[in-house]
Order: sequence, then C-alpha cells, then structure tokens
Amino acid sequence: MRIPHRHRELEVNLVTRGDASYVVDGARYTLGPGTIIWLFPEQRHVLVGCSPEFSMWIGVFRPRFVGRHCRTHASVLTQSTPGRVLIGELAPSSLHHLDLFFADLEKRQSEPALINAGLGYALLRAWAAYAEAEQDQKAQRLHPAVARMIALLDASPLDEPLQQLSRRAGLSHSRLSRLFKHQLGQSLPEFRDRIRIERFCDAYRADPDRTMLDIALDAGFGSYAQFYRVFKRQMGEGPASYRRRRGRKN
Repeated sequence: MRIPHRHRELEVNLVTRGDASYVVDGARYTLGPGTIIWLFPEQRHVLVGCSPEFSMWIGVFRPRFVGRHCRTHASVLTQSTPGRVLIGELAPSSLHHLDLFFADLEKRQSEPALINAGLGYALLRAWAAYAEAEQDQKAQRLHPAVARMIALLDASPLDEPLQQLSRRAGLSHSRLSRLFKHQLGQSLPEFRDRIRIERFCDAYRADPDRTMLDIALDAGFGSYAQFYRVFKRQMGEGPASYRRRRGRKN
C-alpha cells in the first residue's frame, strides 16, 4: 500500500501476480494479473487491499524524459492529466513479453547507457501494449466522505483521533467506519496503520542511520511495542529482519 500522493513524474504500473485496488481521484479500480494503469502528475492515487502474493512493476519517468520520447502517438503521456484514468487489461502474451523485458532491464543497473535506452523503449512499449489492451473497466465511485477521509489521513498528523477526522470528513465516526470498510475492504485503523508503516519505510530508506524507534515515533506510532506489532502484521516479518535484509545494524 502507498500513501495517497501525487508526483511530478509519470508512473506506469503493470500487475504480474495477485490482486489489489487503486483509488484514483475518488474512484476505486480493481487490479489483477495483466492490469496496466497510467498515473499522471495531477492524479492523486493510493494502492489499497493487496493480496499476499501481489506483485507489480512500477515505472517512473521524469517529464523531460517523457517529452523527449513521446512526440507523436504517445504525446498524451506528456500531459499533467488526461482527464480520465488510463487502465487496461493486457492479453497474456503481452503481459509475458513485458514482464520478461522489465525483468531483464532490472538486471542491467550497472550499464547506464543500456538502461537509458531501455527505459525509452519500455515507456513506448508499455504504451503500445496499453493501446492494444481491453479498456472498458468500470470504476466504483467512492462516497465523498470516504474520499475526503483518505485525503485527510494523507494530510493530517497521524495521531489525530479518527473520530475527529470523521467529523471533518462529514459523517459520524460509526457511519464512516462502516462505509470505509465496505468500500475499501479494510478498517480505518488498518488503513492508517498502513500509512504509518509506509511513512516509516520511506524515512528509513532515506536515512538508515537513524534508529528505528525515532523513525517509528515520527511516523505516528505511540511506542516501539505498537510499532513492532503493526510492522510484523503488515510486513510479514519483524523490524530486525527487515533491517538485516537492508544490511544495517542500527
């Protein structure tokens, strides 16, 4: 799961395994193997409700890079938003070919010239695959209070009481809790805990020399014990195991 966000870069996601949902500009879209979705700079988006085996490729392209490679049929990719969500379902053969290419490209990190050329091809090949894909997926429009709550959780301190946030979103806490669970498949506390874990992981990657306790407290956890319980439940491993995998000892 990712914090609700926008960014200056164009993003493309290609699902290879499992299921999840994206909330984009107040609507929910279902993702499965073969789903390709383009996320533009002005589109607020958050990934929710991932199955345990969920996996996808994520491509992020800077505006100048997109402008250099998308001057003709793919020029829509240079926009800040196309006014709708571009999502499609690839044929199995297209998914297979893109998956193999992305996997090979990932192995070439030590070859800058090849990576740079490969990313340009990846961008255009992904767009061509999308253009050939089935594109009639129906979105589930979220209740306005649910969409507002997602935005509030993104913008507000993560220790602000959920009851108070619910009132700001426009519904009673009990009503919004039921509606949130029904539309997103997870409770409000679960959703906020996932945001806290995401913020922790982002901060730890940015500054791995800080202690995990300091980062956890900044991410909104009240204690290390609370952080540990939530981290293990969300990540499937303890913080120490996560730290070892990243090669750190603090």
